[in-house]
Amino acid sequence: MLHISRMICAGLGLALWLGAAPAAKAATYLLEMWGEVDPIAFVSLAGDGITAGDAAYGRFEIDLSSPTVFSATNTLYQNAVPQAQVTLGSYVATGGAGSQGQLFRASSATRSFINATRHDMSAPNVNGRILNNVQINFSDTFDGVFSAPLVDPAVWAATPLSDFTSAGFFLNFQSAGPGLPGGTIAVTADRFTLTQIAAVPLPAGLLLMATSLGLLGVLRRRRA
Repeated sequence: MLHISRMICAGLGLALWLGAAPAAKAATYLLEMWGEVDPIAFVSLAGDGITAGDAAYGRFEIDLSSPTVFSATNTLYQNAVPQAQVTLGSYVATGGAGSQGQLFRASSATRSFINATRHDMSAPNVNGRILNNVQINFSDTFDGVFSAPLVDPAVWAATPLSDFTSAGFFLNFQSAGPGLPGGTIAVTADRFTLTQIAAVPLPAGLLLMATSLGLLGVLRRRRA
């Protein structure tokens, strides 16, 4: 009887734990940007599937659940870019688990910006240069539009591109030795969206399975 009681308790305990465990963080957002490769900031890196004017797309998961608040208008978020993918022409760079980047928000009377950097990207070299990081940037140097988004991502999502001095992302490449200096490929955004990723509830079948484990144990003991 003692063994049967333990199995039932274990099954019920697992069911309760599964029911209580969250499936996704509530402060996670999907940032998508569409634009083109900027010829002005295309520094000696043409080739290997990338040309100036290429259509570009960036998809970034933004996690705002780990803030370090320095002041009312300055906040740093750790592990803020757990997933990232950028496509420029036929060139694709992807970042999964690993160095998950930082996001910094700041605002003052003269400048406001959101800047996020994601290292540890898996990507081909471009003319011998290794991709060091992908950097997201939304900047405004006139009216401080980010005072509200510092505390409300919904305002960031609703802010039109015309309110930004610049918006887009950068691919920063390392030097590959003498005669092969590092460089930056810039993408100017024509459009962006920021949508909250809803937490996905656990399927009811998992709870049923957890409870069934205890019942199956009881039946096996009885047959023995």
